[in-house]
Amino acid sequence: MVSQVVNVLPQIKSGNSKALGVSTTKRLSQLPDVPTIDEAGLKGHEVTIWNGFFAPRARPKTSSPSNQAPVTTLSDEALTAQLKASIDKWVAAVRAAGVKPE
Repeated sequence: MVSQVVNVLPQIKSGNSKALGVSTTKRLSQLPDVPTIDEAGLKGHEVTIWNGFFAPRARPKTSSPSNQAPVTTLSDEALTAQLKASIDKWVAAVRAAGVKPE
């Protein structure tokens, strides 16, 4: 099973599930004894999950503290770079796998 750590951490901590590896480039602070997939032998493997919120350019640049979620925020430029890097990575992977739209 592959999932976000927030979804499976309780199952791992309770012993109901065992984590074999994490798909990030560095070990997770929540699971420091679990190796990365790269460390486990699949070199260069990295898959991360991220979410972005997109809004019109005319939006206010700030929001009140009650509207801010406890997440990492990126500048418009950094989010654009993240989006471009993800598209480039996955377009290449889909092409290499020979996946065709149906």
